[in-house]
Amino acid sequence: MEESIIIFVVIGTIIFSIAVMLVTMKFVAKFGWKKLSDKFPYEGYFEGYKAGLVSVKIRTAQYNNAINLYFGKEGIYLKPLKIFSYSHPPVMIPIKDILAMDGGFERVLNSGIIYFPEIDALITLPPRIIARLKEKTGNL
Repeated sequence: MEESIIIFVVIGTIIFSIAVMLVTMKFVAKFGWKKLSDKFPYEGYFEGYKAGLVSVKIRTAQYNNAINLYFGKEGIYLKPLKIFSYSHPPVMIPIKDILAMDGGFERVLNSGIIYFPEIDALITLPPRIIARLKEKTGNL
């Protein structure tokens, strides 16, 4: 009898933990990632190369080295790690939107920052990724 109670408690704890994790991710996405995915929705296959992990901050939601950044002719593609994929769809920031930013792509490469004030989204590029982007793009 005690064994079955322990098994029941363990299984219940696992199910409860997963449910709490999913609700938390949905809540975080609603106040963070959703702003970015609404502005830059993307479905389909992205042609480009993987630059590496980056940090993204959208309002109060912060994803520290949890977003894969890919770069291609179309723009910059951001895809959360698998663990965050629930309610965090991939996004693609068109190159035209980056070039239209104050200072354009050159400023992004010099500062390592992509910022969209209208949704309070800040993407921080580490030096290793900036070096890869410069190598691949030739500073556009």
